[in-house]
Amino acid sequence: MGKSTTPEQKARNAIADAEKAAKKAKRAAKALAGDARSQLKELAADAKTVAADAESKVAKSPKKARKKAERVVVSLSDGKKQILKDAEKAAAAAKKAEQKARAKAKKKAKKSANKKVDDVVAAAKKAKKSAKKTAAKKTSSIEKVVREISDQPRVAAAAAKSAGEDAQDLAALTVAQLRQRARELGKSGYSRLTKSRLVEMLQR
Repeated sequence: MGKSTTPEQKARNAIADAEKAAKKAKRAAKALAGDARSQLKELAADAKTVAADAESKVAKSPKKARKKAERVVVSLSDGKKQILKDAEKAAAAAKKAEQKARAKAKKKAKKSANKKVDDVVAAAKKAKKSAKKTAAKKTSSIEKVVREISDQPRVAAAAAKSAGEDAQDLAALTVAQLRQRARELGKSGYSRLTKSRLVEMLQR
């Protein structure tokens, strides 16, 4: 077997670089997810295919094989950078959306909590007002009872005073006048009563 020429060696070195780049891209794809992972794996597979094709043409056209391997390395590198950039951008957008959703949920929860507090405060004020109204009503009733109890001795005293005054007035009348009053009141059996008995009858 003849010694490899310099162009052939350069071609094989370029192909080895292409294969190495394809392996690195495949490993990098494992750390990604979704479309980014699929796209990078596809690029790595294409690069491996191109490297294998270049390998088959080294002996016949080493210069073309080298250029083909070099182009696939550049293409894979650029594609990998773009895919990683897009993945980072998508991750940042997802993170931002998540933060926004959390902030919105937190705001909604805070609003709901404030509404509950307001409802509790309103209920407490209503209960306080109702209790105050009930207490005032009870106080008014108690005061009324107290006034009625307080008025009873005065009423009794006035009645007693009035009765005393009536008895005194009757005592000042003559027997004839007492009999006349008994007749006017429709009393009976008064004609034979004494003055004191007449007074007692008229006081009933």
